[in-house]
Amino acid sequence: QGKDLRRKGRHPPGACNAVGFESAEIETYMKLLLEQTNTEAKRLRMLDQKREDTLDEIHFREKQLERLDYLRYHIRKQQEVTQGR
Repeated sequence: QGKDLRRKGRHPPGACNAVGFESAEIETYMKLLLEQTNTEAKRLRMLDQKREDTLDEIHFREKQLERLDYLRYHIRKQQEVTQGR
């Protein structure tokens, strides 16, 4: 089945893995793709949800980086003070 989809050019091989789908999501998406009858809206919802989840993760990681950078800055400033710079 997967070879047929690749031959038809519907999705590049590994596309579902590349967007971060878990095994169950890949299975659901591929079943919808094989149905080929009005599943575009459902597949788009899956992709939209994955995009939203990915953005949430990115924003969470950005906040973590901001906190890490603040702590690093704070420690470096303390070092400067204690070393008499």
